[in-house]
Amino acid sequence: MRMAWRFVREAGIPLGEAMHRANLNLLFNAKIAKGQVHFFYVKANGKMREAWGVAAKAGQDLVKGTGFKQPSRNCLYLDTEKMEFRCFARARLVALA
Repeated sequence: MRMAWRFVREAGIPLGEAMHRANLNLLFNAKIAKGQVHFFYVKANGKMREAWGVAAKAGQDLVKGTGFKQPSRNCLYLDTEKMEFRCFARARLVALA
């Protein structure tokens, strides 16, 4: 429920849609922890993106950064088609395949 209210506040999504997307995020987290996931999200420019990804936790140690933690509103994953790290806003997750 906290995630849904965060989507309402930050992204301006109606509560019903925010609850649906929060549920999708919970399913996404469970599936990506087990292996590869096929999912869809809306990019910042409004286009729909189809992606195959795996959890990027192992690869995060290889990336040098400023030492700050990744914001919880973003999801980092390893795109298995391009073999690149990518991220998206959790509020933009649309569907799991």
